[in-house]
Amino acid sequence: MIILEPRNMHWVGGSKDDEKDLCAHGNIFLEVNGITLVDGKTEDFTVSAAAIFLLRTLETDYIKDSLHENQIFPCCGFYMAVDEHSENAIIPGCFDGVDFDVLHEFGNIRLLFDDKEYIVSEKEWCEAILHFSALIKAFYNSCRPKVVDSNDFKKAGYERFLSEWDRRVKAAKAVYQD
Repeated sequence: MIILEPRNMHWVGGSKDDEKDLCAHGNIFLEVNGITLVDGKTEDFTVSAAAIFLLRTLETDYIKDSLHENQIFPCCGFYMAVDEHSENAIIPGCFDGVDFDVLHEFGNIRLLFDDKEYIVSEKEWCEAILHFSALIKAFYNSCRPKVVDSNDFKKAGYERFLSEWDRRVKAAKAVYQD
């Protein structure tokens, strides 16, 4: 069983609504098979970037410390940019955050977290990620619409971020939900 939740969501500086901040922040709670891996109290993450990074794990393995631009639960998301080689957004950040491996194996997901291994079904993993993503999307929707300045780079990056999010959620629902 997996419990994956964003908690205490806010915009940069702790604001409950900021039309210019494109990245949602907050704590993350992660419990797998009754064991708390991330307590949802002590660390602040860029939960919107975490949603994208988690959604990506539904299609491909994720190996920490590889050539990924960030941790799976990143502290920061400096900006969003268009990846010219894919349909994805690029969201670089600092070196802080929580990272772990996510491996697909015979219909299961193997999580390698702090030298320990946790096995869950692909369906459970998907449902947890879709729930996590939906809570963050609801937070965005509860706030004023985002105002993206006329900077083409920033606008294109944010639009790619939203497009990737929607595309990955739709694909996951098509595969994993009855």
